[in-house]
Amino acid sequence: MSSTALASLTPLWLGGPASAVLQVADPDDWFEPVRTIGDRQEDAPLILGHGSNVIASGTAHEGTVAVMNTRASP
Repeated sequence: MSSTALASLTPLWLGGPASAVLQVADPDDWFEPVRTIGDRQEDAPLILGHGSNVIASGTAHEGTVAVMNTRASP
């Protein structure tokens, strides 16, 4: 888990800092971010795919951002 700017995760390079970012490359690893978000009792975590349909605010996101870096099987 790390802190990073949402801008670095979107093609438009928009978005402020996120409190925590969880990168998930394997669909089988989704349990970890779900557990982490649950342990923090977050109301509105942000689930981000490739970010092409996201325009993020320049203000800080106080919750966790789970980034799906997974690819569908052919």
